[in-house]
Amino acid sequence: MLGTVYFCEIKSKVLVCFSPSFQLTICQKSAPPNAVEIINHPHNSKLEMKEGEDVVLECQVKNAKPAAKIVWYRGNQEMKGDKVSSEEIKEVEGPTGNPKSTRYTSISRVHFKAMADDDYADFTCEARHEALQRDTPMRSTVQLSVLYPPGAPYIEGYAEGETVRRGQSLELVCRSRGGNPPAQLIWYKNGEQIRMAYSFEKNAFFEMSRVEHNLNASLMRRAKKKY
Repeated sequence: MLGTVYFCEIKSKVLVCFSPSFQLTICQKSAPPNAVEIINHPHNSKLEMKEGEDVVLECQVKNAKPAAKIVWYRGNQEMKGDKVSSEEIKEVEGPTGNPKSTRYTSISRVHFKAMADDDYADFTCEARHEALQRDTPMRSTVQLSVLYPPGAPYIEGYAEGETVRRGQSLELVCRSRGGNPPAQLIWYKNGEQIRMAYSFEKNAFFEMSRVEHNLNASLMRRAKKKY
């Protein structure tokens, strides 16, 4: 409910006159929320977590009448079930103290454990309200960055037991899949670290023009975590 006082004033050189004042009251059956936010996380910010850690996100949709409904999304999929808490509704008293000017803030939380496949996933809180257009929803989004270990390294280019001729050119490629951040791959020969290079896929590889017959026993590979 909005109240505004109006009156008319007449001025002349000999007279100043005011009309009786009156208050115009506009009744609002519904009012859209004025803000949607994920607490402590600005819109489109990134949240860094380690795999297995608990993630708790709280969304608030503020100052709506009636109270707005909150819907959570992971990517484009609506989140439901135990991960989403029941909504809380808080009354917000209007500036005039009139009960008809009361607004409502809706609060909802999601709670889950960060997994490797949550890396780079967007989590979005959306307000749904009768005074909002469905084609222009009010939303707030945070992107998850999950730190998780790389897969075990493996070597391509040589099969155990394969015979290698002296002087034969051989390329060995060490790969490790996954991991955030990507693993640093390091080559060792007889326990000593040797030079390496990175391809565009962040795979370390090692090339030799002359390879001894016991190459498979003299090279080791390791994937180092960066966190």
